[in-house]
Amino acid sequence: MTAKEELSQYKYARDKVEETLEEYEKYKTRAEKVTSIISDMPRGGQSSDKVADNASIMADLSRQYEERWLQAEREKLKVEQNIDSIEEPYQTLLRKRYVEGLSFEEVAEKMNYTYSAITKMHGKALYLYLCAKK
Repeated sequence: MTAKEELSQYKYARDKVEETLEEYEKYKTRAEKVTSIISDMPRGGQSSDKVADNASIMADLSRQYEERWLQAEREKLKVEQNIDSIEEPYQTLLRKRYVEGLSFEEVAEKMNYTYSAITKMHGKALYLYLCAKK
């Protein structure tokens, strides 16, 4: 994987974290509604088995969401650590471009460089990023 591809994974991982948290909250809300409905049902042998089965399924889903979230956070952290290991101003350039998601024009403006200078610096920043990984 190239440096640019790996850095681009940061946005994917960030989006995945947000998406997972949103899905988990929807799931949790539904699970709480189902739990309150089930708990109001009369107690009996068969219905208590259903409650136990549903509780087990909900616990499994909760673990799956947590693992998905943790994996995405690990991916983000790996990219951030690699960026942190390179020298300035290349570190700032990569952080603004890939972590903050700014365009080259926005990066140039924020760093007080020309667009042309930023695109040239970007090439060196990618090279330094690759070297830092080794």
